[in-house]
Amino acid sequence: MVEAVGWISFYGLSPAIDFFKHTGIDPCDDDREINILLSDCADLRHIFRSITDQLPLRKSKREHKLNIWIHERNLECIARDLLFLTLICETNYSKRERMELFLDLYANTMIRDKTDAYLQSTTNELIQLVTEDERCQSVIKPIVHFDNLKFKERDELEDVISSYYNVHPFDIERMRDDRLRHFFADRYDVRRNMVDWDYNFEVKNLCPFMHIQEYKDWRLTGLAFEMRLASNTTPNRTMGSYVPGNDVSLLFYSNPA
Repeated sequence: MVEAVGWISFYGLSPAIDFFKHTGIDPCDDDREINILLSDCADLRHIFRSITDQLPLRKSKREHKLNIWIHERNLECIARDLLFLTLICETNYSKRERMELFLDLYANTMIRDKTDAYLQSTTNELIQLVTEDERCQSVIKPIVHFDNLKFKERDELEDVISSYYNVHPFDIERMRDDRLRHFFADRYDVRRNMVDWDYNFEVKNLCPFMHIQEYKDWRLTGLAFEMRLASNTTPNRTMGSYVPGNDVSLLFYSNPA
């Protein structure tokens, strides 16, 4: 499974948990300043789960801060965290539209033109956020801080976010096909049979609500979530990553095969 993920895991392989249940702290009754450290989670699923589980229980506003520290080995994951946190906090979009934008960017290799338009409009805002530009009007500016990032890491994070611009060529379909060829090796020509085997003997019992055709489409094409009748024709540049080598830096696509 780890081999199939690739160089960088852009989403976690475990269910979302409410981390307060494992700390012995009840944030509804304990009003002290609380610090939570999340390391190598790959996405924000635990934060979303914990906050949404606790918000309905809050009867009054906290007087002290709830600090969530995020540690990731790969800055590409931090960049996506900032993007999704911005999307969740956007109020100019309906809940359904935010949901569709989230799912599209979260797991689809090819996204809708509408989703790409949102990504392009948000990229410059994220760059201003990371560089602490005074012109930044990001909705998450008051709640996100980069005090513990070195200036070199900020520059690298800015480079990652800058790669979201559609002026950069990114043939994600060819890269995904290369990944599939490497993953299946000499079984590439019978990959459809291999995917069918995986579903019936591995996935079906664990996820009975997942339809076999949806699973096959995701495994073979990278389309995890289909949005109504929209066509997905634009590469999802948030799934691009740079892997440094001895002589050159190559642009890789990272996503489970």
